[in-house]
Amino acid sequence: MTTHGQSVQRGDIVLQGNTRFLVLVVHGGRAFLAPLVMTGLPHYRSDMILPDMGRTARCHDARWTDVDRLHRTGLRIGPARMLCAEQALLVEWKARAIEREGPGIFWSTLARGPKIGSCGRRVGGAPGAE
Repeated sequence: MTTHGQSVQRGDIVLQGNTRFLVLVVHGGRAFLAPLVMTGLPHYRSDMILPDMGRTARCHDARWTDVDRLHRTGLRIGPARMLCAEQALLVEWKARAIEREGPGIFWSTLARGPKIGSCGRRVGGAPGAE
């Protein structure tokens, strides 16, 4: 797991082409990377802002790649920030799991719960005629 004589480790900021990535996991010659984009709006539910770098790690766009294609920049984030990245990944994975379920599976937090099998509010119908 070396690239050009340097080992890539969890928490490293690496380059692949002209794009910076945060290494989330290294396993078996492959790395799970989150792209680093310029900090700005909009923010997604799984974004992790790195204010000292002026960048945001987009954990919802994370992907696997070969370690041999990466170049180290010499920058690294600390263990506390890596915990934030792991939590951002968990938030994204849990939200995606819920979104894969059909409508009416989970109870609403509103005053009245959903009707099982309902596909949501009807558009164009009379109010209250559900």
